[in-house]
Amino acid sequence: MSNRELEQAFHARMIQVAEMAKSKYRYDPKRFVQIVMQKGGIGAARQLLEGDTPAEGFATLFERGQYEGLAISLEAVVSIESRWHPLFTAAEIAEARRRLLAVKFPFPGSIENVDGHCTRAPEPVGAYPPCRRVGNLLFISGQGPRQRGSKDIPGVRLDAAGKMLDYDMEAQVRAVMQNVRYILEENGSSWDRIVDMTCFLTNMERDFAVYNRVYAEYFPPGPSQPCRTTLGIASLPQAGSAPIAFEVKVIAEVNRRCGNG
Repeated sequence: MSNRELEQAFHARMIQVAEMAKSKYRYDPKRFVQIVMQKGGIGAARQLLEGDTPAEGFATLFERGQYEGLAISLEAVVSIESRWHPLFTAAEIAEARRRLLAVKFPFPGSIENVDGHCTRAPEPVGAYPPCRRVGNLLFISGQGPRQRGSKDIPGVRLDAAGKMLDYDMEAQVRAVMQNVRYILEENGSSWDRIVDMTCFLTNMERDFAVYNRVYAEYFPPGPSQPCRTTLGIASLPQAGSAPIAFEVKVIAEVNRRCGNG
């Protein structure tokens, strides 16, 4: 991802946390949103990290949501979500962290239970978050091949009536792995921190060989190769234009650099 694309993603993250503050904690950060729209996400963050006073809403989020509320504060996004670190100076990250430490915020590794997020993986289609962090572990909900903002399933061929003619298992496996990578990167983990994979196939006889070959490209033998369980099941939920043939559930560690020391 280019620096420009990362800046655009950070801007979207700022808008997202503002919406979360409004919907979950009944706090409307109007001034914060105004600064974001005027200066962009990066410009707003840098302005609000100047000096030693927390950004607008810090106290309100703490009052209404305690540490869970602060988990969506500007300070938490900048200091904890390591994906954004290349956009900020060490001093800016340190200032964001200092403000959280001042209220004894439990940084990842000690935090007990926090819903995760992702701006690039497909939106959940049911009553569940894309992931949840408990202690130093990240639990990722089942991820299929659908892409965010689209009903299309990679590798699927449909007839004129919209019914599935065929599907490409390799394309689905690769799309799923990319969705998992998106969630890891936005929630303080990384590919080499995956410890366990549960994989679901709707046609084990037809698809296992292709799935196993592609999977091995992503997880070659070595100390970072995760545990794996593969299950054959009758069907998976259809959230797009056609049934899906592959889904995974993942457990990963949170990166040590996102912890307390």
